[in-house]
Amino acid sequence: PVRLQAHLLPRPAGHSAGAGIAAGLSAMSQFFELHYHLPEDPARLFDVAQGLAGRRNILKRGGTVKVKPFTETCRRLLFQCIAFAVLTALAAVLVWALHAKLKVLFFLCLVMSLVTFWTYQAGRMGYRKSWTQFRKDNRPDGTVTFTASGIREWNASDHTERFTWEQWDCCIISREVIVLTFHQPMLVLLPYTQESESTVVQALNAFGKQDTIYKV
Repeated sequence: PVRLQAHLLPRPAGHSAGAGIAAGLSAMSQFFELHYHLPEDPARLFDVAQGLAGRRNILKRGGTVKVKPFTETCRRLLFQCIAFAVLTALAAVLVWALHAKLKVLFFLCLVMSLVTFWTYQAGRMGYRKSWTQFRKDNRPDGTVTFTASGIREWNASDHTERFTWEQWDCCIISREVIVLTFHQPMLVLLPYTQESESTVVQALNAFGKQDTIYKV
């Protein structure tokens, strides 16, 4: 179950200055706590979360993205790499057999093939490393706490991650997973429920991050 907790200091009656100070203290003491439970096999959830996080810059520029797993993007890169490799081989044969003036095409296809393969390899290796670390550090149950100083994630494996609001990037909400991203290669993923969406949105609104919420 998802539980929302918010704690506010009482506002004393009296002068407006005192009320303003109390309001400031109340905002500083407010927190939201979200309990989550990961599925028995979180591989699909992790895959989709990585795919959304990798395309968040498109959302921040006002574009739209589809909910696709990261591994699907990797497969597309692999197919592109194979296509460029075939074109490179074909151009090489034409240059050698027909002495055609296709050297520019040959080198262009070669460069594109190498760049695409490097991108594919880097993405695949980074994904495997992240997935291995995720399985090591996480158990099914955990808690995410939003406070005035930042976000803290605690997992039943007794692993804790802390992020300040200066590290915050954006939140992506889909019907499958909610992804909290930061200005570093780290993310927090939450299985989607209406309660968890409501809690995350209320917390980000409370701390002035409402412009960093994207729904897909």
